[in-house]
Amino acid sequence: MARQLDSRGDDIEFLLKDFEQWSNSYSKNEELGEKRVNFFTSVIAATFGGLGFLAENNPLRTLELYVAAAFAALVLLLFGILTTLRIKRRNNQTSHYLALIAELRQRLAPHWARTVSGEFIRYDENRRRRSLRNGGYVYVVGLLNSALSMIFSWAVSAALGQTPAIAICGALGSGLFAAIVHIVLLSERKA
Repeated sequence: MARQLDSRGDDIEFLLKDFEQWSNSYSKNEELGEKRVNFFTSVIAATFGGLGFLAENNPLRTLELYVAAAFAALVLLLFGILTTLRIKRRNNQTSHYLALIAELRQRLAPHWARTVSGEFIRYDENRRRRSLRNGGYVYVVGLLNSALSMIFSWAVSAALGQTPAIAICGALGSGLFAAIVHIVLLSERKA
């Protein structure tokens, strides 16, 4: 149950500190999501950069290179699924922070002009859902997971000696399957 603000200003100071704490938590949570995606993309780039170097300098035979690529893609795909789940949890926490910040703003609104100075996080309750262009790191990871699935499927097909057409069809099907799995992981389950 919410307390009423008293005229002494003690409650206002308490709410301002609370607002500041939730705003800082929100900012840190957003940074954490960015760092996770940056780390994931860096690991992918380093792994396939290393495989590209091996292919260029050819210390491995073609079959061994395909097997190494398939193994790397599979491990990275599993890492990507875990990253997706962690970012989904982060997004839920961010929504919680934003709801608390909005509630505190509403309670502080009558006292805002005389107690708060400076720039604060802007919150629009009707804000757009996250997307690729709107802070949707989970979608970026989903695209990377689909690409990793395609690389895995292509490398396995090539290692097994399949024709290029079969390898490409398998890779496309695998990428589509990974995208569907990603959508299922993101869907909210209602109890």
